[in-house]
This record gives sequence, C-alpha cells and structure tokens, in this order.
Amino acid sequence: MRRKVAGSLAVMAVIAVGVLGEGATSLALPNGALTTVAVPDVPAGTEALLVQLAMVDGSRPGYVTAGPCTDLRPGPQARSDGNHGVGGIVANLAVVDVDTSGGFCIANNAPVELVADVQGAFVDGSGDVFLPDTTRRVLDTRERSAAPPPAGSIEIVDTGVPTGTDAVLVNLAMVDAAAPGYVTADRCSTLVAGPQTRANGNHGTGAAVSNLAVVPIDPDGRFCIYHQSPVHLVVDVQGRFTPASPPGPGLRFASGPRGRVLDTRQRSAIPPPAGAVEVVDTGAPAGTDAVLVNLAMVDAAAPGYVTADRCSTLVAGPQTRANGNHGTGAAVSNLAVVPIDPDGRFCIYHQSPVHLVVDVQGGFAADASAGFVTLPATRVLDTRPPAPPPPTQAGPPRTSCSSAVHIGDSTSVGMISTALLPAAGDRLPAQYQRVGVAVPRMEISGARSTLETLPGQENAYQVAQRLVAAGYHGCWVFALGTTDTANVAAGASPGRDWRIERMLSLVGDDPVLWVNVATTAPSGAWSNQQMLLWNAALRAAAPAHPNMVIYDWASVVQPAWFSSDRVHYTPDGYRLRASLIADALALAFPG
Repeated sequence: MRRKVAGSLAVMAVIAVGVLGEGATSLALPNGALTTVAVPDVPAGTEALLVQLAMVDGSRPGYVTAGPCTDLRPGPQARSDGNHGVGGIVANLAVVDVDTSGGFCIANNAPVELVADVQGAFVDGSGDVFLPDTTRRVLDTRERSAAPPPAGSIEIVDTGVPTGTDAVLVNLAMVDAAAPGYVTADRCSTLVAGPQTRANGNHGTGAAVSNLAVVPIDPDGRFCIYHQSPVHLVVDVQGRFTPASPPGPGLRFASGPRGRVLDTRQRSAIPPPAGAVEVVDTGAPAGTDAVLVNLAMVDAAAPGYVTADRCSTLVAGPQTRANGNHGTGAAVSNLAVVPIDPDGRFCIYHQSPVHLVVDVQGGFAADASAGFVTLPATRVLDTRPPAPPPPTQAGPPRTSCSSAVHIGDSTSVGMISTALLPAAGDRLPAQYQRVGVAVPRMEISGARSTLETLPGQENAYQVAQRLVAAGYHGCWVFALGTTDTANVAAGASPGRDWRIERMLSLVGDDPVLWVNVATTAPSGAWSNQQMLLWNAALRAAAPAHPNMVIYDWASVVQPAWFSSDRVHYTPDGYRLRASLIADALALAFPG
C-alpha cells in the first residue's frame, strides 16, 4: 500500500462531474504542461482518489496522465488516464494516486483545457467493499425504437442488485446522439427533470462513447438517467458497493505499481483485425481478483466496441456487453474493472479493427484494506476561462402561458392526488407554477373522453365548451386520448380523427399542448398498439393546427413508470409525468 494521507473524514455523498458546455474562447494549457491540483478535506488514510477528468477543446489529439506530483515530470508520459481528439468534450473516470498532502498533478501532451471533479476516495481501513457482478446489461434504449429518446428524457434503470447496496459500478454508453450533450445519473428520488449541474458522461454527435460511473441507488435498486440531447443509452452493471460493517466478504482496493501492459501499436502500424482477441498479462500479485485499467482504443478503422474479461470466460465472437465504445480514427479511452484469471491475465475482444492500449491503475483483492468512501461534490480544477454571462435568466424553463387549463382523464388523476403524491410541490399545479403559469386550472376526471359522457360527469369537449363560453382565452393542455382510443377500439364512433378535430376547432387559435398516449398493455382495447393509432392521428392533424404542439410522451415514458394495470402510473411515474409535462409546456410556448 502507498501514499496514505492524513486528514478529516468527509461527509458521505455521491457526486459526478459538472456539466460541461461551450464557454469562452479556449486558451488551453500548452502541450507538456504539468498542473498541480489541490484537493481539500481528503480522508485520513487515502491511497487513491476516484476522479472524473474532462478534456475540453483540444487543439490536436492527445492524452493526459494524473498522479502524484513526485512521480510526474513535464513531457511525454509512459501511461495515460484519458484520451481526447480535436475540439469538443471528452470525460474519463480515473483512479489517481495522491501525494502525502492528498493532492496530485496532471500532465497533458497536447493543448487542452482540463476539468477535474473528485468522486470518492479509496481509504485504508474504512469505506464500502466492492462486490463484482457478472456484467449484466440492464438498459438498452435501442431495443424500443430506432430513434433515440428525445432531449430532456429521464430513463429509469432497474439494476436488480440486492437490498443494502449503496451504489453500483456501471458502464454508461451514449450511442447515436443527434447532438452533443451530457448525461446525469443519480437516485430517482434525487434526480429532478430538467437541465443538470453535473454529469456522468459527455458525448458528441453520432459515434458511441462510454464512461464508467459509480451511481448511488434507491432502496428498490433503481437509479435514473437524464440526458440533455437525443441519444440512445446502454447501461451494463459491473459490480456494486456495499457497507463493510460488520466485516464480511468483499473486495477492497489495492494500490500498486502502475504501468502499460499492452500496446498493439508496438507490433504493427495496422490495427489488429476485427474480431481479434488480445491476451493481457497484468503482472498483478497473487490474490488479485480484478484490475482497474484505462482501456484506450486508437486509430480505429470503423466504429465498434471492446469487451474485457477473464480469458477463461471470454468466448471469441460478438458480445452482449461492452467495456468501451469508439468511433473511427481518434483515440478514446474508458476506465474498466476487469476480472482476471489466477495467472494475472485477462482477454479483450474488439469488434472492429482498432489498436488497444492498456494501463493498469490498481486492483481489487480480498486481502486488501482500502474501502471506497464517497466524498462531497468537489470541483478541484477548471482551467477554462470564465464563460460570459448568459443573455437570459438562468434557471428552469419558463413559459409565456400565464394561465393554463389542463383537461385530462384518469392518467392525470394521479398527478393531483394527495395520496399518491403527498408533497404538494410534486403535484401538477405546483409544477405548472414552477415554469411560470400563474393560474393553473385542473379539469381532470377518471374515464374522461372527448365524446362519451359518464353519469354526473362532463366529457372533455363539454369542459372546454363551458370555459370558452365563460370567456377563457389562454393555454390549453389536453392529456386526452387513452379513453377515446379504448372506446374506438371497442366499436364506438365517430373515430379518432373526428374527436381530435372537434377539440381543436373549439379552442380556435389558443396555444394547445397535446400530450400523446401510451400503455404497456399487450392486447385488447387498451393495448399500446391501439394507442399508437391515436398518436398517428394527432400527427396527421398537426399541419392544420399550427397553434398545437404535440408532447411525445409515448417516446419518453418508461415501462417501470406504469402500475400493475399497465395503463396508469406508479407514484414515481406520476411525479415524473407532472414535471415533464410542465417542462414540455415551457418548451412549447417559452417565455
């Protein structure tokens, strides 16, 4: 063990790298620079820090190396902790050994701006133990649709880990992005819809990139991911962190000699062919169960992925999981925790022709003594010049709708229910007020349709007709169509087109946000296949009604948000539905 530092134990909290956006013109650190990073309140006994390293606006391709200032010198380095191309933003998680003071240095071999955020510490004698899992894919949004989920969506991820887990280690891949952006992962009970102040990964347009992340989870084993831009998300669970008290089975971090253990560029200028498997001898001491490695993918001939595992386990051929994703050309890297065979070796499969460069950063062993301690959010370095003040007021989205009427069926009832949403701020009226609606009006009733009428209840058209007759002019939110769809499927007439046109003609040129519909019912009148027919009718009506904006709820809602009847929602689902509909109103009709 090495470099245990003195200090006070920090408050427990899980953090992630801050959101990185386009700022002022970059001056960039010169190539060969060595930057000293001071880290406050490092826990006593710290052997290494878990740090998110973001490389911003590189003027040419390069890499960065982080470690004790006593070990680094300006100039070329023998290993890397992150690789970047030209321009844009690339983030990589790294395990960084520290000086006796708890700080470290970063060397960069190309001009680039640097942002560093501490996520946690490996501390001798305390903290959570690591329990590696057989890597499992727990989310792949490509399985639902060819089109990426829209900007601002929140994905719920059910990790399936046992009760008592504090956090999970996941590989988070961002694929087929329609625009540059970031993703943020956290407990569903903590993550609030809308722009974030932190991120667990950054991506450009198109090609897949991935990042390792330690994500806290709720007691039910779930966490949520917000993504700023339209992008597919693929999540693989690699392990979990659990309390080590009372002492029990589990792995702890073992710091040791770092070094490069594979570089295929030394064999040939041509990348190894697609489908090749590389054997990596880590030189790890006996008793090491897994190694932490920085896995760089360089000069790829085509986009692809790599998968690392014990040689005794990895079977050649296409894989169902990944430890890193790459595009064509420029180098990218990803931190990975890879289990090893008793001889200290592991193997890497790569889908496309690509050079592989592997640097060992540490390991996990049963007889090691350093557990993982999460730390308060701490940005310890940001070399970017200050960004100019934003031209508009910062904060949540705001709408120009000073008044809004929400007409909804039973899929809206839960958003105003004190039983399902006991906190007033989670309910729909408060969410509309959050985005600037001074007078939100709720016209919500179970089984409401645009045409059929239940005893003692107005249908949606009658509600709108009453308000128009009373002189109302303002914004309208129609969360309608679920009941209409089921009625039409059961033989009721007129059909979907007539019902939609009836509502829109009544409100004239007033702004309308229409929330489309979805269920998870596999068959029958309430099936999602029927709901898709309603949504298609809405899209067909849109060109004739430029005052209407459709909120594509069907592409946002997650299966886990639905209750057991597959039509209505859980409390979490209603909370998210209320927040997202309010945000959609602000985006549709901004202030």
